[in-house]
Amino acid sequence: MNNLDELLKQKEQRSRVHTALTPTNSTETQTANKNASLFDLIKMIQKIVALTLKESKTELIPDDGKEILLQEMDFHIDHPYITYKTIRRVSKGEKKPRFRESIKGVGNDEGRVGQIYGQKFESLIQFNVIAETYKEAEAIMQDFEESMFSYTGFFKKNGISEIIFDSQLTDDSYDSYRKTLSIRNIRYYVEVEKLYVLFQEKIKAVEIYSLN
Repeated sequence: MNNLDELLKQKEQRSRVHTALTPTNSTETQTANKNASLFDLIKMIQKIVALTLKESKTELIPDDGKEILLQEMDFHIDHPYITYKTIRRVSKGEKKPRFRESIKGVGNDEGRVGQIYGQKFESLIQFNVIAETYKEAEAIMQDFEESMFSYTGFFKKNGISEIIFDSQLTDDSYDSYRKTLSIRNIRYYVEVEKLYVLFQEKIKAVEIYSLN
């Protein structure tokens, strides 16, 4: 786990709310110093796949462009792929960002006052295992599912509210690939919270500018 932490240091540095912002009325159930997007989740999964499926050289890539890639390979591959795409992304119980907490700056930001707003989203992400043989596709899918379960705590530690297996299905859009390849389609349910930081100084500056 420590090795994975090292690989994901860049993700930590991209946290939307910097540690220089200190909550003034924070609670234990709503924190503002950890927050991850679907993009952050995919980056984490890419690292996990690279580590846990290293022996099979499995590669996680976006679903966009997969057809061109496979056509260039004449629908034969030298190592397995897992593609991903977002099936849906909707708000969860919050139609707009809601107030979470007030913050005040420290250090160079001392004296600045702002608010943090958050909005929860639930998404369905599909992962598609592409392999040369039935046996290989089954093995990759099982290893991937085990890895996703094993690292659930890591995902949550790094800002993902929830991630659970949803279903396995047969995606008709992959039928043409099944002539020469073995395909497995699985979906995961994901919950994330998007945070917005608003500083009063910026809002006032915009208001003054618009009056000029």
